[in-house]
Amino acid sequence: MAEKAQTAKKKSLATPLIIIVVVVLLCCIVSSCSGALIWCFVLRQTPEKAYQKATTSDLFTTEKYVQYKSESEYTEGFAAPDYPEYDVEVVNNYDVYDGQINIEKDSYHEKQTLEMVSSVGGKETVDSEAWEVDGKVYMQWGDKDVEEYESHEEQEEESSIFYVTEVEVLKTLSGDEEYTVLEDEKVDGEDCYHYEVTLSRENYEIFVRWFSVATVEDYLDKKINRNDVEVEGVTCELWVSKKTSRFARVKVEIDRIEYETSYQGATFRFYYNDYVSTTSFMKWGEEFEIKAPI
Repeated sequence: MAEKAQTAKKKSLATPLIIIVVVVLLCCIVSSCSGALIWCFVLRQTPEKAYQKATTSDLFTTEKYVQYKSESEYTEGFAAPDYPEYDVEVVNNYDVYDGQINIEKDSYHEKQTLEMVSSVGGKETVDSEAWEVDGKVYMQWGDKDVEEYESHEEQEEESSIFYVTEVEVLKTLSGDEEYTVLEDEKVDGEDCYHYEVTLSRENYEIFVRWFSVATVEDYLDKKINRNDVEVEGVTCELWVSKKTSRFARVKVEIDRIEYETSYQGATFRFYYNDYVSTTSFMKWGEEFEIKAPI
């Protein structure tokens, strides 16, 4: 009887051990399957699918927050062939940092350093800061007082220079654009697909508006027909995260934007040449608050 009891005891102890071993094996199998599924997903992800997802998921509506930084440079000028003494050319370099967009509330905040080299005024460097909160625009140049405007649309002459133009380009993408897949690259340490995208006039119309408002219409003090603005040599590069299929970086280059008009028999030409701008996006979805400065 004692021997049978001992045997029964061993069996009773073995049963939980068997159950534990089975559970562990099942967990290993499930874990392996999950890993396999994840690996399969990675394998199924392609540059084409990532581009489609990024350009059709309407990130600047579905997401609530994103931060950015950018660098841009271009030459702007005014020329009067009959009056060359009035010709002016300025080389602008912008370095934007601490850029934030609250997509849900349609507001943004950025700090930037502007370096200008003028053919008539020499070199000047200015730090500035801009906000758009609750439909009002606030701007501060250097140590001057913050200025407030009623709305971006009503004061676009003053505020358009801060407008995140590359975001407006990305908003117009539909996934139907022609593009070429370039070699993969990292953006801020993140693996990305890299594309060269063919833009239509509709895609880069924001640059025409920006040029028209900030340069031509401000000088002429009147609205112009923006269809008369000539644009040449537009190229766009796009980087999309392999992990999230979100935009990581966009680069826009424009060889020339030009508008020519006549006034009292004389010809006047306004232009932007050699425009290059690169904007990087980061921290999609990380919450922050943008407050009006005054």
